[in-house]
Amino acid sequence: MTKAQVNFPSADFLYSNPYTVMTRNLTHAIVVGPSMVNGLPCEHFAYMEPGINWEIWIESGKNPIPLRLAMTYKQVPNFPRFLVEFSNWDLNPRLKADTFVFKKPANAKQIEFSGYRAEQKSK
Repeated sequence: MTKAQVNFPSADFLYSNPYTVMTRNLTHAIVVGPSMVNGLPCEHFAYMEPGINWEIWIESGKNPIPLRLAMTYKQVPNFPRFLVEFSNWDLNPRLKADTFVFKKPANAKQIEFSGYRAEQKSK
């Protein structure tokens, strides 16, 4: 994300311990309370950091999994808001050993993402 200068709002969920990453810079945390997401009961929480406000809805009951994540960027013009909905969780997937092995196509060429932005800044 740093090299390509592209923001992926839900990328923190890709860490092995997303809670640690997502709560690192918190300044405020609020329990909003019970809510519903796509017909499922959940708990709604809101958080504040220096540059972002974010909310998360976590399913109530025996499967406390995230159902929705909303982020508002406070230091970006027009305060963009991103909403991610999680569904069809499979907590016991059956994956082949090579599922995440990259298989480069014969005619594929590597490109550098940072070049375009660097050219734009120098003009």
